[in-house]
Amino acid sequence: MTPRRWLVGGFDRSVVAAMRHLPTPAGQALAGAIARHVAPKLYPRLDAMARAAVPRLRPDLAPDATVAALWDATTRTACEVPCYIRLHDEGRVTTRGEATLLALHRDRRPVIVAGLHLGNWEILGLAAHRLGIPVAVVHDPPPAAEFRGQLLVRERLRAGARLLPLGREATWPALRAVREGREALYMLVDEVTEGRVMAPRLGRAEPLGGNLVQAVKLARLAGAAILPGYALRLPGPAGDPRFEACFLPPIEVPRTADRAADVAAGAAALDAAIAPAVLRHLEQWFPLLYWR
Repeated sequence: MTPRRWLVGGFDRSVVAAMRHLPTPAGQALAGAIARHVAPKLYPRLDAMARAAVPRLRPDLAPDATVAALWDATTRTACEVPCYIRLHDEGRVTTRGEATLLALHRDRRPVIVAGLHLGNWEILGLAAHRLGIPVAVVHDPPPAAEFRGQLLVRERLRAGARLLPLGREATWPALRAVREGREALYMLVDEVTEGRVMAPRLGRAEPLGGNLVQAVKLARLAGAAILPGYALRLPGPAGDPRFEACFLPPIEVPRTADRAADVAAGAAALDAAIAPAVLRHLEQWFPLLYWR
């Protein structure tokens, strides 16, 4: 381990311990200071990529202000991993559009929640669970020595989620979870893979792939409804964080004899549903740091 990585790792552990034990206002003050003074300096390449992306995606926005807000939002989200359950328990989360999710669950209809890396995306899955809906989360299992990844695994389990490993070996467990209708399957569909933001397309010519297409394929096999969703960080005092978990109208994937056409149509519909939310809240969208 290089001296730089050793220092960053020690700093990360100290921040996690502080966020776990500090009252929410004090923890938010710490997270805000890290966002202003530490995060952009640690990741100058990502900072530059985000600044270059803003004019392409939202030419009406000021790049400096947008990227500063982005660092603030994403750093707070990273710092909130050890305490996001407490944020919900403190009454800081409201929900919108949950009636459809509840009705689908009541009818034992298979459901896939297609989440976005907007605001605090861990809160979206937690909000569904607190509505009384068991949640299975598709995730990329971290190495045993990866502190931050293992922390997230522990907190997701503590929040009541069942974890399914990403990849081919997860397909059948995920399909069973969806088909049974007893739990909602939560997938983040705008992931970054090998430096590429997989979705939404936002004007790019390349075909859709990754978790978005996988979610559509699973929905078609299981006859599941896809509910896009995200958990926004609401405006207000920095020391008093508030969130809104938003569930959008369901998407139905066609189920005809033409599998490829069905998947393409479902993927296009899901892409069209999530793109406006990303553009509207670009300053809270984590993958903006990797956009190209």
